[in-house]
Amino acid sequence: MPNFRADKDNPLKKLICVALILGAGKISLFAQSTFPQDGISEKKSVYHLFTNAVVHAEPGLLDTTSILIGKGKVLALGDTSDMELSENTVIRNLKGYHIYPSFIELNSDYGIDSLEKRKNKPGPEYKRKDNHAYSWNEAIHPEIDGINRFSPDKKEAEARRKMGFGYSMSQLKDGIARGSSVLVTYGEGTANANVLKSKAATHYSFDKGSSVQDYPSSLMGSIALLRQTFYDAIWYERAQPTEINFSLEAINNHADLPRVFEIKDEYDLERVSRIAEEFKMPFMVSGIGSSYQLPLSEFEGIAAIIAPLSFPEPFDVSDPDLSRYIDQSELMHWEFAPYNPYYIEESGIPLALSAHGLEKPNEFF
Repeated sequence: MPNFRADKDNPLKKLICVALILGAGKISLFAQSTFPQDGISEKKSVYHLFTNAVVHAEPGLLDTTSILIGKGKVLALGDTSDMELSENTVIRNLKGYHIYPSFIELNSDYGIDSLEKRKNKPGPEYKRKDNHAYSWNEAIHPEIDGINRFSPDKKEAEARRKMGFGYSMSQLKDGIARGSSVLVTYGEGTANANVLKSKAATHYSFDKGSSVQDYPSSLMGSIALLRQTFYDAIWYERAQPTEINFSLEAINNHADLPRVFEIKDEYDLERVSRIAEEFKMPFMVSGIGSSYQLPLSEFEGIAAIIAPLSFPEPFDVSDPDLSRYIDQSELMHWEFAPYNPYYIEESGIPLALSAHGLEKPNEFF
């Protein structure tokens, strides 16, 4: 049985490293815009020197020091007393303030246009209505790239920045094989200026989403369809068929991308792990806050868990007659859900935290 979590090339580490490396030089990468600018272009660069701040460079490492920022990236971290500064440098004393790197949201559909759901006609539907070179099932669309559906949302971006998030791995949350996500910043301006990586990961689920085809109509059917699709992709790569199938090509082309599987309950963990072991492909899982209910160390196919911080609200027990309708399992979940990240960390599975499901900054903090 392969132990994917022992792999040094953990997909969660890959995603975070990509965000940090690309994010550090983001604005400098786009300094020469491909868009025309109205009026006279401003060439002068303004630098910012923050002094005496408590800088948290990485978890567990903090120091009272200075940061020099210019052209959209950190130019220096540490003692800058001997550094020759530009005349365009703005110096601010941040004594008593703390500076942290921004968070990365790995479970988001920020800025992604949803699929248009076609009307369901009377009678059973088992085939696609369009005549395109894709999968025969509408729930299988790995060829869809988030980069082609991304458009910044100014209001949501501002709310996420207030939560401390600077990056989003935006994905289409629709279908069983959902396609690739795009790594973007929660910034302002055009989509071009906010995209860091056009293909960050590839995404899956057991939910057929907006597909109006009758199959699959159950969880068992979704699992069977996904497994058959993976076997078809293997065959397609080896057999060199005479027909073209862009969906199977996309699965093979995305083989080196991290894989993220969105699940709806804790029992999906074992289902995903078995698929991962069958096809020797590790999955990160996201979407639930009840994984504490299972022995996580047994699921060798789970490479990482993206755990939500949206916990259940307290129950109103002021009325004894109504309180007796609250199930004990609901009360236990309310009590244990906040400990879910702790249990994941204790299991040895790499953990990432998500604000998915939270709408206001005060709910996050």
